[in-house]
Amino acid sequence: MSGWFLQSIAIEGFRGINNEGDPLVLHFKNTCVTSISAPNGVGKSSIFDAISFALRGGIPKLDNLPASESGGDYYINRFHSLGVGSIIITLAPVGSGTPVAITVIRQADGTRTILGPSNASALLAELNREFVLLDHDTFLSFINDKDLERGRSFAGLLGLRQYSEVRQVLQGLANTRAYNSHFSTAVLEQRKRTAETDVRTHQRASQQAFQVLTTQPLSDFVALADAESAAHATLNQILLVRPHCTDRSFNDIDFEGCVATIKQAEGGEDRARLAQLIRDQAALEALVNDGLSIDLFQQLKGLATQRDTALSAVGSTLLRTHLHAAEQVLIQPSWTDKRLCPTCNTHNETSVLDKIRTGLDRYEEVQSLASNSVAIFCVTTIYATIWA
Repeated sequence: MSGWFLQSIAIEGFRGINNEGDPLVLHFKNTCVTSISAPNGVGKSSIFDAISFALRGGIPKLDNLPASESGGDYYINRFHSLGVGSIIITLAPVGSGTPVAITVIRQADGTRTILGPSNASALLAELNREFVLLDHDTFLSFINDKDLERGRSFAGLLGLRQYSEVRQVLQGLANTRAYNSHFSTAVLEQRKRTAETDVRTHQRASQQAFQVLTTQPLSDFVALADAESAAHATLNQILLVRPHCTDRSFNDIDFEGCVATIKQAEGGEDRARLAQLIRDQAALEALVNDGLSIDLFQQLKGLATQRDTALSAVGSTLLRTHLHAAEQVLIQPSWTDKRLCPTCNTHNETSVLDKIRTGLDRYEEVQSLASNSVAIFCVTTIYATIWA
């Protein structure tokens, strides 16, 4: 490993140095110690950071900032119109030889480009040693540390820090108690036991929730995919949450959206309708208790169930209005092609009018069931009044 002296450095658009079109150039002599002295805020730290980036490929004090502070945004001078920073370092070999110039460029997107001789990257990597570039904190710790720590710092200055750290680790591993204390094995064991308890608790809760949902024990399913399929099928049968399940796998279901939909329904028209149904049920049960025939009650209950099922199958009243309007268009003599849909302008193989009338017939069925339910309810009411 040959030695090198820093002969000169030219910096433009990097950190606090702008000088666009006129780089800051510093020359150094290898026969004496060079000192840079200047007031605060004129770029001394930027010179050190430029050398650090050229040799190390980064600036630790920026790279170690929290992600929220975006340390990478502070590499390039914000007032440089090209949005790039360039550093040209010239290295002179110890003894004799031809100096080598290497250009390191930092692009706006963070890309680092090295230009120069074919071995430029290897030469920079060779110079990336702890004792080559000494930052202020390391030097200050060497001055202020206690004797033992100063010895370790001195080992770092000599390039022996890694060997010193390995030796300390080996000494620690030789002491089992120190090893356990260092890695907090007792604390980790306690965390492990707590985590295992939490896992068992969640497993029991999952098994109970699965059985409540599907009425089947989770233990009946050997494969996880079969259990997910059963849960998905059950959820898809619930009208409120069906939109969250259709055309989605079990893992893609938005369960938070399902909960929000249910909560909204509980506080909306469905809740009021449920309350009314509960009151109607209580009234009917009271009529039964007062002497109403159980057969008549079951007939009324069956008609109501049929009506609700038929209504859920045909859709809202808005759809009925749409179908009725389409029928009025199709029955006009001017609409000669009954297979052409007047709403979507698509051509069908069979009569669109027949399909629309079939849909309207379903609404008539719902209306008929509702009328029968009202008639029986009136009969039961009159019957109960006479019985009383």
